[in-house]
Amino acid sequence: MEEFSSRGEKADENLSDDSDEGDENGEDKGDMAIQVDQFFSELDIDYSRQRKRLLTSGIKAPRRKSLLPTHLHSVMGNANLRLARGDSSGAVDLCKEVIRQAPHASEPYYVLATVYEDTEDKHKLLQILLILAHLKRSDSDLWLKAGDLAIQLQDLTLAVQCLSKACRLEPKNVHLHWQQANLYSEIKESKKALETYEYVLTILPNTPGRDYVECSKQMARLYHDSEQTDKATEALVRAYSLYPSDTDEEAINILCELYIHTKKYQEGCQLIIGYYNMLSEPRPSISTDFESLPLTTALRLSMADEVDDIPRGAESLHQGEEQGEDGMTLAVPENLPVDLRGKLAVCLIHTDQKPPESLLQPIYSKPDQCGDLMFEVAEAYMDAGDYGKALPLLSSLVRTDRFNQAGVWLKHAECHHMMQDMDAAALSYHRVLSLAPRHTDTRLTLATLYSQMGLTEDALALLEVPSDTQEEEEERGGGGGGEAEGGGVFVPQSQPQFSDIRVLVHKYTLLVNEGRVEEYCAVGTQLLAFLFRDTYNRTDLRVIMHLGPRKRNARLREMRDEFSGAYQEQENILRMDEWWKIFVTTCQGLYSLGTQHHPTMLHLALCAYCWRKFDTPELYKVFYLFSASVCFLMDETTGCFWILRRLCLRVNFPLSSSFLI
Repeated sequence: MEEFSSRGEKADENLSDDSDEGDENGEDKGDMAIQVDQFFSELDIDYSRQRKRLLTSGIKAPRRKSLLPTHLHSVMGNANLRLARGDSSGAVDLCKEVIRQAPHASEPYYVLATVYEDTEDKHKLLQILLILAHLKRSDSDLWLKAGDLAIQLQDLTLAVQCLSKACRLEPKNVHLHWQQANLYSEIKESKKALETYEYVLTILPNTPGRDYVECSKQMARLYHDSEQTDKATEALVRAYSLYPSDTDEEAINILCELYIHTKKYQEGCQLIIGYYNMLSEPRPSISTDFESLPLTTALRLSMADEVDDIPRGAESLHQGEEQGEDGMTLAVPENLPVDLRGKLAVCLIHTDQKPPESLLQPIYSKPDQCGDLMFEVAEAYMDAGDYGKALPLLSSLVRTDRFNQAGVWLKHAECHHMMQDMDAAALSYHRVLSLAPRHTDTRLTLATLYSQMGLTEDALALLEVPSDTQEEEEERGGGGGGEAEGGGVFVPQSQPQFSDIRVLVHKYTLLVNEGRVEEYCAVGTQLLAFLFRDTYNRTDLRVIMHLGPRKRNARLREMRDEFSGAYQEQENILRMDEWWKIFVTTCQGLYSLGTQHHPTMLHLALCAYCWRKFDTPELYKVFYLFSASVCFLMDETTGCFWILRRLCLRVNFPLSSSFLI
């Protein structure tokens, strides 16, 4: 405070020195300055008294435009003078002194804003603008300037707050609200952005309609991003119905894309044909409700009556008109964008209409540039079941460098497969695997195809576990069962990933059908090791099976894998009865292979008993009897006793207590 007071004294001294420069009567001038200050002070007192008198009389007295005390006017004048002379530091010092004595006055902040703007210090300028905006709350320009500067400094949250203040001061300013909505969308505040865009639509003038259409497009994008396709479609349909002549091709493209996404192909045809006036016959003026009309009639009508007066592309129609199977004549304009050509073709195909050749020729002639549109048309043919027309398009795409991709090859293979060309389908599926080796669905499909063709060995080779998993298993000692002390020891198995489970199940089914017992038992053991992942690696199962439910579950939770819960989705690939069938078939196969595999069979039975998910109303009887039989065959009498004891208690079998003990 002493520093600021000393600066004020220096400023007053400098001001008096400048005013008395060259005058020998300094004392007289000082007295005159004191008299001037007293005069302004008396004016302030008179103004305050007059304002209080008006307020007492019930009259709303106007406030003064400036809160700067009169005795600081000379200091502010000196600050402006120094700023004009280029002495920025001196002007800043004087402004700080004025702010110390009159913090609510806005004049020094304007000078500071000018200084920081000249020095391009944007951070300090933003602080000064925010202070000014709070001092002059009714000045929307200050809030707007602060918002623009915050955008330049990438502080979008502060920019939204500033624009919100400006929008409250100017509720009918379309530009401010539009800019605010754009900022909301940038900071991912979709709900607030949509509310602001809706408000913009209410304050837009009736003409022109381009702004209305542009705002509707922004709303449609936000609705689509938030998966509200119906509202996105509604916004664009409303804009098109109100301003058909101002609707641009981008809006038509977005709306048609939404129609295709929601499978409203008939509306998509009506939209493009009506917008470009592609029907050569005159269309009657009727209601725009097309849902109850057949397509052949609806395609002759326009989306709105105003479009009849706007012959879009009429000056550049194609030389030859195309006639559909139903006698409908379409004149395709040459200026029709390729995106809309592809969308119109997709809609026509899905509505069982034949696309004109002139419509698709510009797309087919440039597969490198329009390959994505060709792919959409090919998918439409496939959805319609016309694989013969989709195959040439896909064959053209896979020959290009840009679209020689796994997704295109997969559709190519599916076309051959559906056309019963198994050899070509197998080659295409193999090409997919060469481009995407981890695509499990393709691997399973190709293995099934090989099996149908009698190439069992090729199918099994295709279903081999990836090499990294095989190496881990080899390091751990193999994939079968083994003998050790106690007669019930196993070899730990690796837990397959999600894609491996499906491959192993497919391989297991194929081996069972081929009757290859030893191989399907090895694969079945791997599958059951995954299913019993909480108990398979335990060596104290005989102790656990004697415990009650609470203690048994507590013991199992102690050693539970931290990823066990994440495998639940993988486990649900098969139903419980299918897992039970794998368990029974594997145990029977292990028993038939000889005594060297019996320990693994016993361990699987104990795991299943402790796992208890087979303990269902449909399976528990056969499950208990099967597990008890396995224990009995392996001379595991204690385990057999506990299993039968639980079964008898479960079914209330009348046994004496001495037998159960």
